[in-house]
Amino acid sequence: MPKAASPPVSVGLAFLNATPKEIMSDALINGLAGAGGGIIAQLITYPLQTVNTRQQTDRDPKKEKINLGTVEQMFQVVKQEGWGRLYGGLTPSLVGTAASQGVYYYFYQIFRNKAEAAALARKKKGFGDGSVGMVSSLVVAALSGGSIRRRRP
Repeated sequence: MPKAASPPVSVGLAFLNATPKEIMSDALINGLAGAGGGIIAQLITYPLQTVNTRQQTDRDPKKEKINLGTVEQMFQVVKQEGWGRLYGGLTPSLVGTAASQGVYYYFYQIFRNKAEAAALARKKKGFGDGSVGMVSSLVVAALSGGSIRRRRP
């Protein structure tokens, strides 16, 4: 016997019937996903950052200048110094990336939930269509980004 289709669920508005604990766990899930995504991106791109830093800081006038491309220089580092050298200093970078991305996406979800609730409240009063507009979305993103305070040396 065929299975009956489930009614469609609006993921964006699911928080309206949720308890505060469920909303917070939703934000926590997004924060953890953001941290995980940041870690994966950092693991993939870190060798490129290492080579880029070397290219920018290699200013020895006595050294014979051989302009290697990024990929060639990556292979040269692996050949002369080993794979581990491409990932030297990765741990502090991973901690910073995971923290900043986790905090950003955590607060993004909280602010987005509040913006959606405000849009629906305006709709009930006869203003708007109940969706979060472009300006509100930009404010949510700016507030989320503002929640990350980066210290520069």
